[in-house]
Amino acid sequence: MFGQGSRLSLSGLNSSVASPRRSLQPVSKNTPNTAARSAKADQVLEETGLHVVKALNTPVPVQVREALRTDSRTATVKLHDSSWAWLVVGNRVMLWRYSVGSITTTISPCRTLPLPFSSTGWKADLVTVCTDPSGSGRASVLAVSPEGVARYWSNITSDNPPYVESHVVMGEASSTSLASLPSTLGCLLLTSQAHLFIIWPPAGGQGGGAIVIRQLHVPRGVFSGFGKRISSLIFGSQEATFQETRGMVVTNISAGQDAAFVLTNSHLQKWQLSNEQEEQLYEISMETILKDAIKKHKWISQEDPTVLSPELLVWTVDVQVTSMGVAVLFVATRTIQGEDKPMTAKYGLGLVATDNTAPLSLDRLVDLNYDCPYKPGNEPALLAYSLHGIPSSPLVMLYHRNAVLLVDLRRDVPSDDIVQFPVPNAILGKGQVLCVCVCVHVCVCVCVCVC
Repeated sequence: MFGQGSRLSLSGLNSSVASPRRSLQPVSKNTPNTAARSAKADQVLEETGLHVVKALNTPVPVQVREALRTDSRTATVKLHDSSWAWLVVGNRVMLWRYSVGSITTTISPCRTLPLPFSSTGWKADLVTVCTDPSGSGRASVLAVSPEGVARYWSNITSDNPPYVESHVVMGEASSTSLASLPSTLGCLLLTSQAHLFIIWPPAGGQGGGAIVIRQLHVPRGVFSGFGKRISSLIFGSQEATFQETRGMVVTNISAGQDAAFVLTNSHLQKWQLSNEQEEQLYEISMETILKDAIKKHKWISQEDPTVLSPELLVWTVDVQVTSMGVAVLFVATRTIQGEDKPMTAKYGLGLVATDNTAPLSLDRLVDLNYDCPYKPGNEPALLAYSLHGIPSSPLVMLYHRNAVLLVDLRRDVPSDDIVQFPVPNAILGKGQVLCVCVCVHVCVCVCVCVC
């Protein structure tokens, strides 16, 4: 996927547990069972100066392995920092506990919950777990279907937990991602048209009341248009464009206060969220800022002196918060009128500050040293990548279904640190830490990448 610079192809992953580093032969069929293998330390599959890839020792519930064996193509996974993991297959979600670094032979109980029917297909990003901050061990689950049906379970640690339902009024939009807010008991829902909703559990959290749903709006007052007028003065007058969601990341900034960054096909928004209020701090034209940076750094070939817009095409792809700033994944190419041959599209990262002031330019442009052919009409293939990172780390991962490119934002040279997972393995999802979950026939390996 990422070209010729691959450091490792984990061919040993074609068995139920990956083989050790440098020993790329399949594990013998006489390998001990899952519980016995779990008594060993996490298995190191690959180690470089930038990362360590491990197969975690946590046994995976039988129900999860069976679901992956029968329907791995549509399965998606999420790993939460509360040590809850969940797998979504069809109209059901399976939840279990996992551990990182500890040795256990106990297979965690698996909870299977029915999800509301969806004709467009569920994914793990539309489910989230909220744990009791008092440490009682109780966990609640909120799920929102693409069509907007919200279902809430107040305590999934009990048998046959009841649930309550409500509906999010989204118009023609659909749900794209759901995140729990670190500083509150609420969750943040993002739609395909970049609308945000705060969803609160029933009063008391016991499931006896109604789910509270409220859409976030930009205040309309005396100064409501001031930011847009300033933006027009800086970037020029811009016609209203359709906002198509690319990604959202939620991060805690202080006690009782969170921030959400929302990336669309053309803009980047920052919201400040607390129990008292929600406020949009800015909305900037990320497309314009990226084009200006590409022109300034001559990042795309300048054979044509008029390469800047409209010949320069830029697509935003995903967004993450890192210790080096807000990282926006993008891909760019140029068009030359009358040319019919395939063009080359290049991937990069644009970094902007995380503070509350609307950035007017990039702090840094990062070359990912990865490109691919482009022809009009194959935009979905260009956008089929995801970015992952955590606010405390300078390391980010660009990944697709079968490979991960690791990038250290402190380095000035492009990264060639690549991990590839051969078919039938596939990256099914990610976690709150730098993890990806990989399907290995009937088992799950979690690859932990640490700087």
